[in-house]
This record gives sequence, C-alpha cells and structure tokens, in this order.
Amino acid sequence: MGHVIFVILHILAVLFGLIGLFITIPLHIIYSVVSGNNKSVKKTTQKTRVCPYCKEEVIKEALICKHCGKDLAKYIEPEIKYNPLGNKIINRDN
Repeated sequence: MGHVIFVILHILAVLFGLIGLFITIPLHIIYSVVSGNNKSVKKTTQKTRVCPYCKEEVIKEALICKHCGKDLAKYIEPEIKYNPLGNKIINRDN
C-alpha cells in the first residue's frame, strides 16, 4: 500500500512540475514518519541475546553463533559494578 501512495505522489509531482514536487516533499516526510520504519531497530526477546562478536541476535542457549561462527561458550560476560558516584566500572578480568 505504501508503494502505491509513493507512485501516486510521484505521478502528481511530474504532472504539476516543480510546484507539485514542493507540495509532495512534505507529504513524503510525513508519510515516512507516520509509517514508522522500525526495521533497523532490533529488540531482543527473553529467548535471545546479542552475539558479542558480530552483534547479531542468537538463541540464549547457543554455544556457537550461527552468523559469525564464534564460540559463545568461551565468551565471559564482563562484570559491571558501579562506583559510589553511579559511574560504571567494567571488570573484564573474570
């Protein structure tokens, strides 16, 4: 449905020349904001986690990443602590 709207808007832009184009540009922007293109945002679920090497989503219990082939069993999550001021202190020497 979205492609049809863009085709119609472009046909109108050609028919009405530059004036029509300047009218349809805000319509393009409004449509792209309203349609909410969230494909680039990845959300992990309870059953998945993000591979620390390639940053792709994998199953939590996976031993090897299906995307990059790295051994996830060897990866040690860094221990995150907070100092009294609330700043993160990451201990990578587990």
